[in-house]
Amino acid sequence: MTRRAVLAVLLLVAAGAAAIAFRHTGVRRVIDGQLLRSGQPGAEGLERAVKEHRIRSLVNLRGEDLRQAWYREEQATARRLGLAHWDVRLRMDEPPAQSEMRTLLKALDTAPRPLLLHCRAGADRAGFAAAAARAAAGDALEDALSELSPLAGHVCWPPSCPLHGFFGEYRRWLSEERRPHSAEAFHKFVEQAYAPEPYRAQITVERAPEDGSVLAPGETIALRARVRNASRHVWPLSAGARGVRLGVRVMGPFAEYPDPQDAIERLRVPGMPEARDVARAGLEDGRVPAGDTHVFDAEWEMPQEPGRYVFQVDMVDEHVHWFSDMGGPGVLLRLEVAAAPPAAPPPEPASR
Repeated sequence: MTRRAVLAVLLLVAAGAAAIAFRHTGVRRVIDGQLLRSGQPGAEGLERAVKEHRIRSLVNLRGEDLRQAWYREEQATARRLGLAHWDVRLRMDEPPAQSEMRTLLKALDTAPRPLLLHCRAGADRAGFAAAAARAAAGDALEDALSELSPLAGHVCWPPSCPLHGFFGEYRRWLSEERRPHSAEAFHKFVEQAYAPEPYRAQITVERAPEDGSVLAPGETIALRARVRNASRHVWPLSAGARGVRLGVRVMGPFAEYPDPQDAIERLRVPGMPEARDVARAGLEDGRVPAGDTHVFDAEWEMPQEPGRYVFQVDMVDEHVHWFSDMGGPGVLLRLEVAAAPPAAPPPEPASR
């Protein structure tokens, strides 16, 4: 083994030891006592954080999950202690979703301080959120990224780490915009420009019923959409089980149309039973290069049950994500199924 390889191994071992020592070791300050990070605190940990650090807000980076006892306990404890509580779903194995980054930024900007960020171990997702908080506050990027380093408990190879990849996208955007990093620039990137690769699509519906149309039960709908691949990656079309294609899914019936943002949030909940797939288009072998446009034609039948329905037209990375899980919302169509007309009364018997 060469001297350089031995040194690399020693550095990796030291980084791993630092990461292990960091994890689950309580609350750590990030910004002057106003922002802190930790692993899963539990009821006693939250009570201690409120007492020792005067915590007023809590951001859970593991996402809402009412099936889990830890989440129900956390919600109950936050209510009992009078804490503002936010949920943001981050993962280690994929880039943060556009919607989750906007929620995180809103929490960082508006939640009462001091604010505690927590994930399970306090090292990876909490480190990323702490780095984002420092970037949003205008700290130098190198200083912000110290929160996402082995000394702060996070061990990864930055070029292949999805969490570091977010900051790589930010640096790319700064270069393209020819502007330096600042708090204002970071906010603009998250709020207006960010979407993870390859989930960048510009969808234009060219043929479909007018929004709000009233249609007959079972009526066939023909839709044409022109979609531009706004990412830097090729989208592979496929006639098989995998590939990128246009999809249509529906929620309803509703007595009244839901708010569009509420509808999108419902669609982003994993396994949402209200959302049902109704159509796919693009079931052929091919590719859509970065920057190119492809036309998709889809057909489906309206439901039989009367009521108001919300249809989402979106791209799908089959068996991975709907694009709106990670990026923009796609296109929403509101269509109503008409109630069947009342049956005509029987004719009066003829008089004699």
